[in-house]
Amino acid sequence: MILSRRAATCLHRLMPCLVLIVLVWFPACTPHREEPVSAARLPVSTQSIRLFNTTLLAELYTTVDERPGFDFKTAGLLPVRCRIDHQGRTPLYIHPQQSFLLDRDYQAWPLLTGEQARHRILAAPLNETARQTALRRLWGEPPVAPASLLAFGLVTSAPAATPVVRGLLRRPDSVPALALDTRQMAGRASVPLYGIRPGTLAEAWLLFPDQAGSHGGVSLRLGLEIEQTRRSVNIPLTVQ
Repeated sequence: MILSRRAATCLHRLMPCLVLIVLVWFPACTPHREEPVSAARLPVSTQSIRLFNTTLLAELYTTVDERPGFDFKTAGLLPVRCRIDHQGRTPLYIHPQQSFLLDRDYQAWPLLTGEQARHRILAAPLNETARQTALRRLWGEPPVAPASLLAFGLVTSAPAATPVVRGLLRRPDSVPALALDTRQMAGRASVPLYGIRPGTLAEAWLLFPDQAGSHGGVSLRLGLEIEQTRRSVNIPLTVQ
C-alpha cells in the first residue's frame, strides 16, 4: 500500500517532464510538409490580356524613364515593354517578325532592325556618355554589335542588375526547342524565336521608330505560338 502511494507520488511529480518530452519529440517524428513559395505574378488590370493561362501587359514609353534607362527620345526610338506571366502547360514562343505597333489610324509599324536602332543611336545628337549608356543598356557590357535581325529582346525573371549587364535586346540562355515545319520556313530570313518556359514571368522589349509615336500608339500586336496554336494578339498600350 505504501509502495503504491510512493509510485503514484513519483508519477505525479514526473508528469510535467513526460508532457514536455512528448511535446518536443512528437513534432520531430512528424513527416515534414513542404509549403509552396508564392512567386511573383503579373497584376491583372483593365489593360492586360488573358490568353489561356497567360497574362500579357504592354507599356509604351514616351518620356525618359529609368526602365529603358537611356535617352531614347533623342535617339529617335520608341520602346515598348511587354510583360508576360506565362502559367500555361507548354512553352510559349514569340515571333518578333510578326509583332507590330498599331496606331490610331490602324497603321501597323514594324520593329526596327538591330542595325537600324544602333545607327539611330550613333547618328543622334547625344554626348558620348549618353551614347555609350544607350549602347550598353541595349546590347550589354561591353556594347557589342546587334546579334539579332530585329530590335527585340527577352528578359526572364532575374536580379535587377542582370538586364543592365547583358542588355535589354538579348535572348535567354536556354530556349526550349520548337518543332517547325521546314517547308513553311523555306525562303524566309532566319529570325530567332524567343521561348518562355511555363511558370515564368518575363519582359519582352521592342524598339519602334519614333514616328510611330506621333501617330498615337494604341496597341501592340504580338505574334505567339501558345498551347501549340499560332495566334496574333492585340494588347492595349499603357502610356508611361
